This record gives sequence, structure tokens and C-alpha cells, in this order.
Amino acid sequence: MEHITVSAHLAVSGEVLGSVDIAPTDTIRSLRSALAEQLREPAEQSLRLLSASGTLLPELSTISEAGILGNPCSVAVVRVCSVVATASNDCTARIFLPDTGECQATLTGHFGNVYSAVFAANWRRVVTASEDRTARMWDAESAECLQILAGHRGEVYSAVFSPCGRVIVTASEDSTVRLWEAASGACSWCFTEHEGEVYLALFSPS
Repeated sequence: MEHITVSAHLAVSGEVLGSVDIAPTDTIRSLRSALAEQLREPAEQSLRLLSASGTLLPELSTISEAGILGNPCSVAVVRVCSVVATASNDCTARIFLPDTGECQATLTGHFGNVYSAVFAANWRRVVTASEDRTARMWDAESAECLQILAGHRGEVYSAVFSPCGRVIVTASEDSTVRLWEAASGACSWCFTEHEGEVYLALFSPS
């Protein structure tokens, strides 16, 4: 399959960062990952690719669908040190890029207020807690719901990943705290000692 050479430059300064060879049928996500690897970025999540008009290129679009044409061709890059997750009473959570203000993803599926939205340490997953008595785990880039953590008998006020990302802890109006396996969505433990609503549960740093 024919490949094209895509060079990357910083959107603000125009400084050329590097270039990679990639197929027109590959995705923007693949291009971003290849650029991050070449640039030895600490996390590929820190790079964002922009169109000629300055809008964020959709991660799941192919190179050709995104209008990256010519050989060689160029894309603009912004570096972000973090992304922002928000939780709302509109039943959604959203992920924003602080450097551009772009909404990267809208997490839609809850049936009540969303009280919290928290990233895993690798930025690839988000867990939300909701009035609808569930917590949900999401892919931070595609906005796909990966797990629904159902079992609480009251509103879920908080949901947080463990430092390794393999376990989620939730706190609920039903006076319990639950541990969940992120990979399967199964509840592995329920703490029932509280006699009132539990608003927050956290893991120690290590």
C-alpha cells in the first residue's frame, strides 16, 4: 500500500518537530501515536493534531478522510500537559483540551446528574459517578462506555480508579463503598460499616 510522508509542526511557533510515513487508510490516532513515538513524548495523549483551519482532527478518521493530502504534507500540533474532565447535571461528562478549549469527547449514557468524572493514571479511561445509581467507565478518546458498574441501591457520589487502574472504588448514598474490577465490571467487595451516606472514597497513592 502506498504511504505518504506527514510532517508535524507546532501550531503556535511553526517549529518542525519531525515526520512519519503512514498509509492514507490509517487513522489520526495512529498518526498521533507514531509521532509521539518518534518524538519520545512521555505520553501520546500530550499531542493533539489540528486541521488547517485550527480545529481538532477526529481521532477515528482516516488520514484521507481528515483531508491530509499531498506527499509530503503537514499537520499542526499542539502539546497539552493535561486534559480536563467535567461532570454535569445535564447527564453527561465532557473532556476538554485546556489549550484550545475544544471539547474532545462527550460521555453520554447516564440517566441522572453526573456527580464526578475522574481519569485513570494513564489518561485513557474515565470513570463517572451518577444519580442513576451507577458508575460508568469510558474510553477517554472514543467516548465509548466500556463498563456499567451497577449494584448500589442509592445515588453514586464518587468513583475513582486505583493507582494501577485495575480497580475502581465507589461511594454511595446507600451507606456503602464498593470495589469493582475495571476489566470485567464485577463488584469484588462491599464495605457496609458506615451508617450514613458516603460521599467519597479514595485509594492511597501507592
